[in-house]
Amino acid sequence: MASVGPLRIRQPDYAAIKVDGDSANWGKQSLNEVIIGGKTENGKLLKPVIGTREGVLAGYGGNIFGGSRGDADKGSDFATSVWTKVYVKDGASIFGSIFGGGNAGEVYKDTDVQIGEPKSE
Repeated sequence: MASVGPLRIRQPDYAAIKVDGDSANWGKQSLNEVIIGGKTENGKLLKPVIGTREGVLAGYGGNIFGGSRGDADKGSDFATSVWTKVYVKDGASIFGSIFGGGNAGEVYKDTDVQIGEPKSE
């Protein structure tokens, strides 16, 4: 199972948010950002739909993950993230659940899940 914000024992000292685009820091800073939103076509907002009721009841689909899927067989160094952000806007219909983390990929620092228009940073 994935984890978000593990205990701070022997955890690297990552910044609270991704702040530096300097290539010297690549690999030390990783941000997964997922934005689910509609689009306007012919003046009408098309709202996104993730999954179906039937699919979720059958245990398949409809979920949103902010973190990497990962692979439990590859260990904790595979598909890790430092931060994740998930934004759901434009009246999207989500039939499953929304997770800030991943399936087996770890999130080392923080996750931010927002329903509605994203806050400006």
